[in-house]
Amino acid sequence: MQLSLVNGTLQNEAIFFDNQQVYDVRRSGVVPGEGIDNTEALRNALTQAAALGLPVKLPEGVIEYSPATVNDMLITTTSIIGSGKSTVLRCTNENGNRSLILINGSNITISNFSFESSFLTGNRPENNTAFKVEPPVGSETVWENIEFSNLWFKNFSGGNILLKHVAKSRVYNIYSHTSGADIVHVTGNSKDITVDSVYSVMAGDDTVAVIGYTAGNVQGQPQNIKISNVTVVDSWHGRGVTVVGGKNVQITDVLVDGCDGAGILISSEAGTYNTFGNSNILISNATLIRAGKGGASGALHVLGRAGYITENIQIQNVKIISSNWRGLSLSGTIYAKNISVENLEVDGTPSSQGILINSTNTRLKNITVANTAGIGIAYEPAVSGYLEIDGLYGRNVNLASESGTGLLLNIANNASSPLTRLSLDNMHLVEQSVGAARETFQIPSNLAPKTKFGSNLTTVVPGPTDLGYESFNLGLPFYNINLTTITTSPWIYQNTSGYEQWVYLRAGTLSDIEISHNGTDFYSVGSAKRNIALKNGYSIRVTFSVKPTEIKIKPVSLI
Repeated sequence: MQLSLVNGTLQNEAIFFDNQQVYDVRRSGVVPGEGIDNTEALRNALTQAAALGLPVKLPEGVIEYSPATVNDMLITTTSIIGSGKSTVLRCTNENGNRSLILINGSNITISNFSFESSFLTGNRPENNTAFKVEPPVGSETVWENIEFSNLWFKNFSGGNILLKHVAKSRVYNIYSHTSGADIVHVTGNSKDITVDSVYSVMAGDDTVAVIGYTAGNVQGQPQNIKISNVTVVDSWHGRGVTVVGGKNVQITDVLVDGCDGAGILISSEAGTYNTFGNSNILISNATLIRAGKGGASGALHVLGRAGYITENIQIQNVKIISSNWRGLSLSGTIYAKNISVENLEVDGTPSSQGILINSTNTRLKNITVANTAGIGIAYEPAVSGYLEIDGLYGRNVNLASESGTGLLLNIANNASSPLTRLSLDNMHLVEQSVGAARETFQIPSNLAPKTKFGSNLTTVVPGPTDLGYESFNLGLPFYNINLTTITTSPWIYQNTSGYEQWVYLRAGTLSDIEISHNGTDFYSVGSAKRNIALKNGYSIRVTFSVKPTEIKIKPVSLI
């Protein structure tokens, strides 16, 4: 039992709360109630509790404080425990000036109360973050075992929780309404941090941010960060979850419904912020609704930059609905690489592509793109590398255009930096409400020798011929035979393209169609069949009395 001397009499300084000895701040003169300034009483309580090795206990009610200067701001080296949501710690300074409480030490818990400020102008005055955990400037110390839990924040013109150079710590059950900066911000050499169950409404910046700066007193790359169960509602500025310069970060179970920037951003930034790149990032089980920013970022945006590579990114089980711009954007050319996306659904983009890919070594599997104003997937190969797509399903894509090419997939031509490998399979345009005849899949001819096509590619969009072949323009040679060169029967053609072809014979009076594997020994397939599959190296011989009115050659793998 802790005792102290008061007016010559020993007094018990501790009370028990949840079977734990705590220091009741009322012992130091804190009086709950509006209009009562408890700045000095709180300072004394924090000092006394720390000296006794006890956590501070806040009672129910409103506890107001208003530090007059920066030097008057509150600092704690001990834990602060409230009595639930009805315990309200409130800074009454205009616009939340000097609301900051600095956490100075390890093994500290901040838990179980509400924290309010006044957010009037939308500015970010100095020292208006709620809590900051930061070792002294210039120190190599990293504070450890910090916990923030069961906290309700309201009207902070700054952020809520800032962790700088912190390790082995946990943030969970955080509720925030109206802020001007990040709700939870992890930076510096922070590592082994868990952020779980964060709910924000009207955030003025990122709800959860992991930032690795390359310079300054915050220099360092956060790593081994786990972020889960984040809900963002109607953010008025910033992003939902951001990793800008992080390593080994897991982001799971995220819901964003209304966001002025990307719902999830993985990036490296230059200029004022100047951050590291990113590596080993997992994004799993996210729903992003009304996220993204027109002309700036997709709902889910991955970006790298020169010197600071973003790599080894795994995205799985994500739904993007009614994006404010692109659904998914993978950008950075050689500075964004080794990215896999599996089980992604993009439904609704107002003025751009459903998905933009400008990254190196990218794999897509089980992707659905629907109701996009622009092309379903636009790939802009600025570098070598590979693109693999296995499972692409489109519904009502490129709705803003009644003409043009590449409804579902359009790969731009870049002869100077072509892909080294392109693999496509299980791609289907299953529904299209509007659109003139045009290609469903378009790939430039310089990629043809490096492309592996699966056999399962379909479209509901008719092409400009009765075959509908023009629905597939994959850059492989296709052409009409010049009929003026056919003067006598039979007509013989050998496939030397390097891949299997279709030979289409329109009209004419034909008596026999024959196939040969060696150009010498032919066998008949009859005269009625007009679409003939011809393997590479094989020949076709057509006997006629009236030659066909059209002979068209097409790659067989496009059907």
